[in-house]
Amino acid sequence: MEDITPPPDLLYGSYEEAYDALKTHGMHHGYGFVLKRSWPHNSIAKTRYYYHCDRFRNNFQSTAKVLSTSTRSTECPFKLVVFKIKDSGQWKLEVQDKRHNHPRSIKGFNPQHSLY
Repeated sequence: MEDITPPPDLLYGSYEEAYDALKTHGMHHGYGFVLKRSWPHNSIAKTRYYYHCDRFRNNFQSTAKVLSTSTRSTECPFKLVVFKIKDSGQWKLEVQDKRHNHPRSIKGFNPQHSLY
């Protein structure tokens, strides 16, 4: 399986710049991502955003009866954080786990990319 290149750990002037760089990188390298959580939880002004590969799976087990469906989940360990640096006010994109356990998505077939 080929390696999927992680985004570079860089500084950005705003959260939107960092998010756009992440989105563009994911589209060009064959993966999507989802927001796992943000911090502080009850604040409008967020200072941290935690993202996972869109192939990550939550281990939530529902007691409701659900029809059997297919899933793209592979429990991919890839994750990163985008956070605001207090002193400079800049935003840093930092990869916490660069490993993917699946091949690249075929361009145009990743549902995440249809949202951009």
